[in-house]
Amino acid sequence: MADYEDPPTFAVATVTVPQLNRLSENIRHLKEQADQAVVRLSTNTTTVGNVGTGEDDLMTYSLAAGVLDANGKGVRITCGGRFRDIAEARTLKLYFGGTVVFQIGFSDPGANYSWRLVAEVVRTGAATQVSFATFIGSQAGNNSGDESTRRATPGETLSGAVTIKVTGESSSSDNIQQDLMIIERF
Repeated sequence: MADYEDPPTFAVATVTVPQLNRLSENIRHLKEQADQAVVRLSTNTTTVGNVGTGEDDLMTYSLAAGVLDANGKGVRITCGGRFRDIAEARTLKLYFGGTVVFQIGFSDPGANYSWRLVAEVVRTGAATQVSFATFIGSQAGNNSGDESTRRATPGETLSGAVTIKVTGESSSSDNIQQDLMIIERF
C-alpha cells in the first residue's frame, strides 16, 4: 500500500474593502513618486572628436517615444569636453531633434580649454517644448571664463523617438572633443 501525504494547508487572510482601498491608494502614491523621480537614461564617457571640416556628430542619444508623455516632464542633458590649442574657428551645437537648442562659436579659446554644457528640455505640449541651456568654459588654471545661457522652443513630436546630439565643427580633426554625455529624465 502506498504512503500518502496530507495535502498542504494554506492560510487565507480576510481583507476588508477599506483595507483594499488603502492598499490601492498606497500603490497609486508609489507610482506617482516613481514617475517624479529623476532617472538616468544614459551615460557616455567615450571621448570623441570632430573629423576634419564640416559639422560632425560627437555624441548622440535616441530618446524613446513616449518618455515625455505628460506636460511638465523633461530631460536634462549634461555634456563636457575640451578644445585643443589650435587657433582656428570652431562651433559647438546641441540639438534636441531638429532644433538647435544651444550654439556657441570661438575663434581661439586658448590652451587647455574645458567646457560643460547643461540643458533642460521640458514638454509643454504633445509637440512643443521649452529649453534652457547653459555653457561654461575656461582655460586650465583660469578662475574666470565664458558663460552663456540660451532659451529655445523645440517643436518635436514626442510620440516618436527624438535624437539628442552634440556636434562640433572645425577645420582640424579633434579640435573639439566631447568626453561626457549624461541624459536624465525628470
